[in-house]
Amino acid sequence: MNHKQGKYVIGYMTIIIEGKHPEQLLQEFIDSGYPAWDIIFETKTTYRATIYLHHLRIIEQLASKKDLTIMKEKARGGATVFRGLLRRKELLISLLISAIVLFMLANTAWKVEIKGVSVHIEDRIEQKLSKHGLYQGSWTYHLDSLDIIQDQLLHEIPELLYLGIQKNGTSYYVEAIEKKTEKELIDHSAQQLVAKKDGVIQKFFIKSGVPVVERNEFVKKGDILVTNEVETVEEEEKEDSNSVKIPVEGKVFANTWYNIQVAASLQPANEKLTGEKTIRYQLQLAKKSLPIWGFGQPPYKQNVINEDVKPLHLWKWELPVEIVQQNIYEYDSHALERSVEETKEMTFQHIIENLQLKLGQDIEIVKYYVLHETVENGKVKMNIYFSLLENIATVK
Repeated sequence: MNHKQGKYVIGYMTIIIEGKHPEQLLQEFIDSGYPAWDIIFETKTTYRATIYLHHLRIIEQLASKKDLTIMKEKARGGATVFRGLLRRKELLISLLISAIVLFMLANTAWKVEIKGVSVHIEDRIEQKLSKHGLYQGSWTYHLDSLDIIQDQLLHEIPELLYLGIQKNGTSYYVEAIEKKTEKELIDHSAQQLVAKKDGVIQKFFIKSGVPVVERNEFVKKGDILVTNEVETVEEEEKEDSNSVKIPVEGKVFANTWYNIQVAASLQPANEKLTGEKTIRYQLQLAKKSLPIWGFGQPPYKQNVINEDVKPLHLWKWELPVEIVQQNIYEYDSHALERSVEETKEMTFQHIIENLQLKLGQDIEIVKYYVLHETVENGKVKMNIYFSLLENIATVK
């Protein structure tokens, strides 16, 4: 920002320098790094110049050493307006209080209306909204975004099919739709347990139903494992038999196989947050930011910055000004040194956790073979054959 642009914001003043060699004073002032412009030679002992308002005291101190006189003309620019307000403290205090009150009123929820659901669900929504900080009379400036609150409520109240929150000024309107409560009559007796993948049957845990496969039998995907049909024999006529259908429930464990290829680094980067955190605030207008709290470079050499941008509202109007909160977290990063055996052990553990996540916690590893292994470019590469015991039964 040059002096022609900045003078209107900072404030400036035209001065008259009188005395012997006033040009020397101006030269010394400029050489010290303080700008002066619109310099006019009036007489041999009189010069006129314009300087920033906050540099007035500096040039007056220099003038007193040289026995020169500084005459001040009317100050102009933003700082003069502020100084005028400071002289009228009652007016300044009134303006500040009014601005604070308006800001608080504009960021208070004066109405929260819920519609579209039964009274029971409405009460639950109201309780959850209150838990998230949205209720009549609540301070909404630090409220989470409405999208986040909507997602959380849909997760916390499974009876809801849809929930939307709209803000209109200082009012919040919540529209929700409940899931249909029509109960579908399911004939459990019409279900069977079938194989969801190939495998060799090893053991059964059947609560209801009749197994149609035996231990060590190979089955393919889609084969029936447990049937719902039970043969009944009449007491009077042993030759005649009928079948009835019963619900099926249980697990069928089979031996399955997986071929997994994996690569792991011998020097993985270890990154973690140290717990140190700094908060900064900026005022953002037309994509230009002005720091209002916290200045300079981030205090940490390694950091990650999370920004939370919130527009300022005045009732239903959104002002073109935003408050940006920067959360600066320090993290520590360094490379770990691991041996080949340590890397292999951690890789196996990682594979097992992934298999349990994908196939279920009740899987068992029967055995495994490392078919191929190489160490190159700082990585351990392996091709591993796994034999597992897992539940392959699914209802159909």
